[in-house]
Amino acid sequence: ASVALHVVFFGLFAWLYHFGFEAVGDRVSTTELVPVFFAATFTKAIVPIEGAGFAAVMMAHAASRGRSPARAAAATLLVSGVDLATALPFVLVGLLVLRGHNGLVPLDLLAASLFVGLIAFFWLALWLGRVRQDLLASGLAFVGRGIDRVGGAFGRPDLVDAEWADRNAAQFAEASAAFTKRRLSVLKA
Repeated sequence: ASVALHVVFFGLFAWLYHFGFEAVGDRVSTTELVPVFFAATFTKAIVPIEGAGFAAVMMAHAASRGRSPARAAAATLLVSGVDLATALPFVLVGLLVLRGHNGLVPLDLLAASLFVGLIAFFWLALWLGRVRQDLLASGLAFVGRGIDRVGGAFGRPDLVDAEWADRNAAQFAEASAAFTKRRLSVLKA
């Protein structure tokens, strides 16, 4: 029964990601996403930074199939942002229950604030891709320079090519613009 529930879980989430990819203008079948979702979930368990390892697996899969990794990142942010936002009412109710039982401590508020901040970060990234591609490109260039600095410590200072930030910002902007035109797919995700 446990295995069957996991198969259903992975299938349903792969289906949600299918709609997330569709929303950003990329067609990926649900059956193709099931093993990728499994690998991404495993990575997420090992790298416990919400979505970072998961997004990396999705982006690597897209690149290996000749599709845009930036679109995969946008799809992942979209689905993760919607998924996490659905938990906000439960977090709010939990905080209210804790307050009612005099069990609310500052750490609870900090954790809830970080959770809301993470969701806001996901939506901010999508918004930047839509309306401020220049700021997104600047942020990506900053990340690229950081990667090159770390690579330099290992004798590989040129890991990120010069056009990487602009190219990915442009692809991400296209994906962000695409999901505003595909509202039905966004609602499905």
